[in-house]
This record gives sequence, structure tokens and C-alpha cells, in this order.
Amino acid sequence: RSDESSHFVTGRMIWEYLTTFPRENPISWAGQFYLHYPKVGLGHWPPGYHIAEALWSLVFGSSRISAMGLQWFVGVAALTSLYMLVRPRFPLAVTSGVLFFACATPVFQQGMEQTMSDLSCLVCGVLFMHAMVRLLERPNPFASYFVLLAFMAAVVIKGTAVCLVPVPFVALLADKRRIRVRLGWHAF
Repeated sequence: RSDESSHFVTGRMIWEYLTTFPRENPISWAGQFYLHYPKVGLGHWPPGYHIAEALWSLVFGSSRISAMGLQWFVGVAALTSLYMLVRPRFPLAVTSGVLFFACATPVFQQGMEQTMSDLSCLVCGVLFMHAMVRLLERPNPFASYFVLLAFMAAVVIKGTAVCLVPVPFVALLADKRRIRVRLGWHAF
């Protein structure tokens, strides 16, 4: 069962609230919206994708075509990020193969066809990989914050991104170098 309609309607609800900005209580307004469109999934999923969809709709309008434009934009961003991660480390032929394989996967193909948060989470996952590579190559507080920021962005978009939690620990253990990064929590 696809949750595509729920993702679209949830983004549409946020867009409609932002464009009309009613003076009534947002909770009661959302309740009235839900009575008309019961597919709202706000609270069921993290709000990151739906907020991005609403902001996209502020610029390009709220329609199925606009939502698909967002999916294509996010898909291109994911492939561009993957290219920027792979190309400096491998020849062009290998990089092209990685990109072709990514495009050919059923998950990517479905993500390009449906209004879902999967591709947005993929972008954050690739940025998370960028951050981990940077942390391993140049350990410093900025790299640590980049890892944390990419992780938090992924979790705000799709809850299953919590599966990324062990990645930094495994990467640091597999690297076999001692890395000392002092996190200055005073920066927050």
C-alpha cells in the first residue's frame, strides 16, 4: 500500500495553512482540514519532507505536476551529491557505473514517480556519507557538526534514518586511526 496520497495531502495542508494563514487556532484549523482530507499524516511521519513540499509549492504552486517537479529536483540533487562523493575517488567509468546503478534501482525509479520522502532521505544519506568521509580525512569540530547536521536532517525527513546511528562508530573503528575531536558544545 502506497502512502503517496498521505504525503501529498500533508504537504498540501501545510501549504494551505501558509498561504491562508488563518487567525484561528492551528490545531482546530488542522482538525477541520482533516475532516475534508482524512489522509493527513502529520505526526505519523517526521515533518521535514512535508515542510519542504509546502515551501516548494509556495514557489511553484500546489499541484501534482509541481510535486513531481520536486521529486525530479530531489532526484537530480541525490545523483549530483553521489557524483561529487564518488568522482574524486574513482575513475569516470566507475563513477558512471555507480550513477547508472543508482538510477536503475527500483527504489530510485519509484521515488521519481511518487510523492514520497524516500529521495529526500537519500540526499541526506549521501550528505551524511560526505560528512563521514570529511570526518575521517580531516577530523575537526566542523566535520563532526556536519555529520550531526546531516543525520538530523535525514531523521527529520524520514524516521528510518535512525539506522544511520552506528555508521560513525563503525567507520571510526574500521579506520583504525586515533581520531580526537573536541566538540565545543558552547557553539550551540
